Amino acid sequence: MPESDLVVIGGGIAGVTAALGAAESAYSVYIVEKNADIGGHGARLCCKATDACRQCGACVVADKLDQVRSNPHISILTNTEVEQVSGSAGDFHVSLLCRDINEKTFLDTAAVIVASGFEPFDARHKPQLGYRTSANVVTGLDLEEQIRLTGSVARPSDGRPPSRIAFIQCVGSRDAHIGNDYCSRVCCKYALRMAGLAQSLLPELDVAVFYMDIQIAGKGFHEFYQTCRETMRFVRSIPVSVRESDSEALEVQYEDSAKGRLVRETFDMVVLSVGMVPARDATDLATILGIDAGSCGFFANPEPTDTNRTAVEGIWLAGACQGPKDIEGSIAHARAAAMDAVSFLSSRRNILSEPLL
Repeated sequence: MPESDLVVIGGGIAGVTAALGAAESAYSVYIVEKNADIGGHGARLCCKATDACRQCGACVVADKLDQVRSNPHISILTNTEVEQVSGSAGDFHVSLLCRDINEKTFLDTAAVIVASGFEPFDARHKPQLGYRTSANVVTGLDLEEQIRLTGSVARPSDGRPPSRIAFIQCVGSRDAHIGNDYCSRVCCKYALRMAGLAQSLLPELDVAVFYMDIQIAGKGFHEFYQTCRETMRFVRSIPVSVRESDSEALEVQYEDSAKGRLVRETFDMVVLSVGMVPARDATDLATILGIDAGSCGFFANPEPTDTNRTAVEGIWLAGACQGPKDIEGSIAHARAAAMDAVSFLSSRRNILSEPLL
């Protein structure tokens, strides 16, 4: 049975950051990733630099993935899921199912960091917005991948560059009707960065941003937002519907609160800024680990001032599995989790090395 100092569940940006943090202190780490490769959603992102770096974090993800793959203290198990965890802090026993060979693997480890991430909100749960029924309605992640793979912005229906794009914010966030009454914290930033990148690729592009509020926290982002207001139109209203015409144009219907009437506008593409929701297996994983799932489905921490801790000694949280975070926030959270784990492992090592009297 292989042994490690630390098992990290999840190989997204939080997981690889936590693993690197422990490996820097020469502790042995296993990353357990349920998908075919590490990187998570961050690996799907494109660089959004135009005339300057927009601090989107895409290049940081790529750099950390290279570091993890070459680190001798880190082992990576992909297509592998956690089935059972027993034992206690300093002596956990982890049962894994490796889907590549359909066999169980077992690990002994002293500590666990949970970095199982999130899922993007499935925009099909908002059918009135036309996702998957109108080809030219895409999510922010869809547009990210298009630009990353092709270097261009084009309508999926015909491959032509759009002349008018609408970005619709808060799709799946701040919506009590579907139980997601929290802010996902990342949507405003990625939408404005994507809109700015799209305009740099298509200088004549007309952009409208439909929003509730714009979250502009973060170094330099307020200034970037002010720049965006010079070239984009901001409409404080969330559209009630997106409908496709015979010409594949998209009619966006929304309420003009100032005039008290419904307005219809036509766009070539609509980009839905989908929020974050808990990973599909979050509840099952919480049960396996004996930790708590919060009211929104993200893992809970018993002390509000310490968001890395769980109710189980020797198990910590890292990244968006604890709540919505951008790449920068996930990295900071994962570093804190790694520091907690290293402190625990160091104290345990010191105890084990003390001479018997």
